[in-house]
Amino acid sequence: MFAKGGNAADAAAAAGFALAVLEPHLNGLGGECPILVRAPDGETHAISGQGPAPAAAERGRFPASGIPGDGIASAAVPATVDAWLLLLEKFGKLPLKEVLRPAVELAADGFPVDARLRAAIDANRLVFPAWPATAAAFSSPGPVLRQPDLARTLESIASRGRSGFYAGRVAQAMAAFFATEQPDRKGEPVKGLIAAADLSGYAGAWEEAVEIDWRGCVVSKCGPWSQGPVFLQMLRLLENDDIGALPEAAWAHLYLEVAKLAFADREGFYGDPKFAEVPLDRLLSTEYAAQRRKLVGPEASRVLRPGEGASPLPWTSGTADRGFEPLGSHTGDTTHVDAADRDGLMVSATPSGGWFDSNPQIPGLGFAPGTRLQMFNLLQYHPNRLEPGKRPRTTLSPGLATLPDGRCLAFGTPGGDGQDQWTLQFFVNVAVRGMGLQEAVEAPLLTSIAFPSSFAPHGATPGGAVVEGRFEKATLDSLLGRGHLATIGGRWEFGRVTAVCFDPKTGVLSAGVSPRRGNAAAVGI
Repeated sequence: MFAKGGNAADAAAAAGFALAVLEPHLNGLGGECPILVRAPDGETHAISGQGPAPAAAERGRFPASGIPGDGIASAAVPATVDAWLLLLEKFGKLPLKEVLRPAVELAADGFPVDARLRAAIDANRLVFPAWPATAAAFSSPGPVLRQPDLARTLESIASRGRSGFYAGRVAQAMAAFFATEQPDRKGEPVKGLIAAADLSGYAGAWEEAVEIDWRGCVVSKCGPWSQGPVFLQMLRLLENDDIGALPEAAWAHLYLEVAKLAFADREGFYGDPKFAEVPLDRLLSTEYAAQRRKLVGPEASRVLRPGEGASPLPWTSGTADRGFEPLGSHTGDTTHVDAADRDGLMVSATPSGGWFDSNPQIPGLGFAPGTRLQMFNLLQYHPNRLEPGKRPRTTLSPGLATLPDGRCLAFGTPGGDGQDQWTLQFFVNVAVRGMGLQEAVEAPLLTSIAFPSSFAPHGATPGGAVVEGRFEKATLDSLLGRGHLATIGGRWEFGRVTAVCFDPKTGVLSAGVSPRRGNAAAVGI
């Protein structure tokens, strides 16, 4: 897109549509895509990119244990297409057909199947036969995977824009599919909830990004319909600590205790602000952070402690499914795209949902519905409880920041509840410890699993934590001694943080990509 005269918006959208073709086990057109944008004038903007629950999504339609992680009843209204089109309408330079051309060609002509996609296909071979359209697309891929149905859907969007997806042939096929019973992963018939009116009536929106000033940085996140503000709450809690000088073990303990407090507030307060009163100004204030910081002591807390005024939160069932993957057999989770250009336009986007292993593909369309309703809680008093027309509180969390020296960052990662944990550690590495982008994304990460998962059954491990195997053994011993239920994960375990940087003083663009868990690339032109 840059070579054709496009900008960062064109590049990000082209990459996003291409990822729906290249990584159907990680995202698809049936999913969602929150986006943050830094305009060339320095203003930041957010695109909600999260579809709501359909009008028919009532609590009684789901089991008491929670909304399942598969089955077409768990689909929110698809938002990815709308989000990318909103971005292009406001900031794009190239014709829509030009932006979608790479995705159309990759779907129609095919691409080499990489090891991770093949592993995801192999892991689900026993499920695909019950889903005819999925089986036709993926059961017997050769070295080159072609997806002609998806190519036709992308061509419809390229020709007609929004109406090429949310109206006409594509929307009619979606509505007809949801009106019939389709097997879930266990082969049980499930009837969908999305109707034609949900599709035609959906429109994402531009919103104000949520921002704080922190140690001379300006940091931007999406609103509390996402988990993004926990990133800002964690920064507030760390604002007066000399975190750059802390030994590894002391930092690990402090980080885990701060994460517990911020994520407890996520559970106690966050939800779609059109439906829930979220006291965000208070939650992000320095006064509130100072009050909460007093709760951090030398020992690990085993208690969920949201702030005053939060909804009552019982520990819920189960500790095994922490929700970094919504399904036990799921081989990936999400994607992320960052883009920047010489004018200072920057895009951070996190496409996800519509995985080919959590729902059957819609015949003739080449993509599967999402399952984002599983993020909802069914507790009557929960701020993220299921309600028709409400956005589920998504884990997807792109990020933007401007550093004190004027450099601008766009960053993000896949990883469910880990997204704002791993990107916060990356950001601290850059903003406080002075690391370059690549050094920062490669530094070892740790993860709290002490709060309720975003995924049903919303289990938690009080005091739980996992550290990458590259941490010093003395750090793990110290955490255990302080009462953390800490375990060692793989040496390169958590997420795939990517980041781009634009320096307006020099015009230099740079990037860093994590080597963890699959494909990541930085490309400049």
